[in-house]
Amino acid sequence: MPFTPIQKLVFNQSYEGVWRIAQFSLSSDRNGNPMARLELADAFDRLPAVFFSINENNLSQKELFIPSGFAKVAFRYEEDARYGPQAKVISMQGVTLSEAGDLTQLIPALPDRRENLNALYQCGRLIQSSGLRSLVLYVLERYQSVLIDLPAAKSMHHDVLGGWVFHTLRMARLGYSLCRVYPEVNQDLLISGILLHDLGKLQEFSRDPTGMVIDYSVSGVLLSHLVIGLLMLEEILKEMKAKNLPVPSENERLALFHMIESHHGKPEYGSPITPRFREAMILHYLDQIDAKIWMFDQVQGNLDPGKLSEKAVFGLDGRVWRPE
Repeated sequence: MPFTPIQKLVFNQSYEGVWRIAQFSLSSDRNGNPMARLELADAFDRLPAVFFSINENNLSQKELFIPSGFAKVAFRYEEDARYGPQAKVISMQGVTLSEAGDLTQLIPALPDRRENLNALYQCGRLIQSSGLRSLVLYVLERYQSVLIDLPAAKSMHHDVLGGWVFHTLRMARLGYSLCRVYPEVNQDLLISGILLHDLGKLQEFSRDPTGMVIDYSVSGVLLSHLVIGLLMLEEILKEMKAKNLPVPSENERLALFHMIESHHGKPEYGSPITPRFREAMILHYLDQIDAKIWMFDQVQGNLDPGKLSEKAVFGLDGRVWRPE
């Protein structure tokens, strides 16, 4: 049976094929029988699914897709009165990565990832401060093989291969535009902060063999990418000094550390301190703007003009509307 993307599924029709299993949680129904709630995913969408009456005949090789992986799934696509569109699973069999087939249908990945990374390098080269420029280029060079495909998040925004670079690049482009309107802004400091603010995400995530984020690492849970980024930056600066490379001044170092520490804006959002100078404040809002535009795009792209989303969207504070 040919692969059918989630966007083209038809209600009350049955399907069978290989899907990426984005989430899988075993539980019991009201009668104590084993069941599971899960998400089927392709390169563009995710579909909630429910699997009742699980037994050894209709579920096999689950170790290949827990906590993340691929499975051959038979299901019926239905409109549930309470939960909305969902797949009612009939059977699942885990498959290996090599058996999954055309991964471009199943793994969300941005095009032009190499070009986007090269554009980040160009942003680094344009920094006038020798210490900041040296640091930014050192980081990009050292981690380029990971950064090129790194998602920016587990979910919410830019949670695709290449998402980290794309998110950072769009923020940098916004930063350059803002500096033309407000020439008093320290462009070197702002762009350096933008390029390094999510450095800690290199160690915050656990990723599957395809590169997708499946969970947070232990350090990601205990420290967050803000603290991880600061610790990484300290070690990187020690390495650079040992190699007699230019490093930021003490004032620049202090400013960068504060920008990383405060870029979530408030303690309730993960930052232990609020932004205390202009460039740190700008970084926080540019991060929010680009993340939320991505989130609005994902929801509005699936709505007809003039329509509202069926449910409130987490992170966007309510239901989303697509203008005519």
